[in-house]
Amino acid sequence: MKKIWTAFLIILSLTAAAPAAAYADSPKLNVKVSVSKGKINVGDTVEVTVELQNYSDQSIQSIGGIQLDIPIDAEYLEYVNGSEKALLKTEAGDFLSAAYNQSKSQFTFMYMYMNAGEKALNRENTGVLSLQLKLIKAIPETKTLEITCKAAIANTDSQPIPVDVIVAQISSNETNSTQSGDLTSTDDQTDHVPIDPDGKLPWDDVVINNPNGKEITTEKTKEGLLIRGDDLSDLIAVVKKGNQEASVEIKTDQTEVLIKENENGNIEAYIDTDGDGVFETPISKADFKQKDDTALIWALSIGIPGLIIVVAGILIIRKRKI
Repeated sequence: MKKIWTAFLIILSLTAAAPAAAYADSPKLNVKVSVSKGKINVGDTVEVTVELQNYSDQSIQSIGGIQLDIPIDAEYLEYVNGSEKALLKTEAGDFLSAAYNQSKSQFTFMYMYMNAGEKALNRENTGVLSLQLKLIKAIPETKTLEITCKAAIANTDSQPIPVDVIVAQISSNETNSTQSGDLTSTDDQTDHVPIDPDGKLPWDDVVINNPNGKEITTEKTKEGLLIRGDDLSDLIAVVKKGNQEASVEIKTDQTEVLIKENENGNIEAYIDTDGDGVFETPISKADFKQKDDTALIWALSIGIPGLIIVVAGILIIRKRKI
């Protein structure tokens, strides 16, 4: 029963850990958030890494549980689905969970020591996890985005360990509104397309992934979204509608491409091959697919209390088998 109660108490202590300031005179464990680059353009992807600092110091208590909540500013940043990597070196039987909650725009990571030998987290550990975020809206020149996390860490007796969080910052690399890579001569490489009053476009949003920063413009037409540029050889248009999205590739030597929805509800990219103003030649097609925020969406749906019951049930079954 000891391991069962440990699993319960660690999670309870993680959700109620006292602020770090209450332990100002104690040795501190740092949780450091860092980014692969501090200045980025719209469409760029940045890797966020979370690591432990000072854990090798024997004066810091051994870690038995970790919960990290990383809020994501959904106005500017988008979590790259499936990009997360757990970096902790754990023992067989330990519990790890990593999940993105879209409704809260928050990524949560959890660790609990649950191995048969009741070994705490190895002190050689530094890296905890990494994930990727994409900039979907230009950051104003006067604004800096802070990438931080709420960290709660417990020892093997389910007591909170004092912890300080070192945050990272990112800002825009855009210098003016006409820089290469802009969509419509604005600061935003994401062309948000709400449903128009006249019903031109039945979509919620369109995001143009422009990895090489090519200068392009967009225009809403009665048929769809017209994309113009001198080089349209490597773009991806992500059309969002409700909880579905379709990603259509654009690879052409033409200077104009029309994105529209066909009679079957698919998104297609068309070019005008004969120059008569009619976009009659399809070059690519994509189906709408349900967004899959995480493989662990079931864990979010049942919540932490449900997750505790599941984990405890597994442990009880294991004990009975033994």
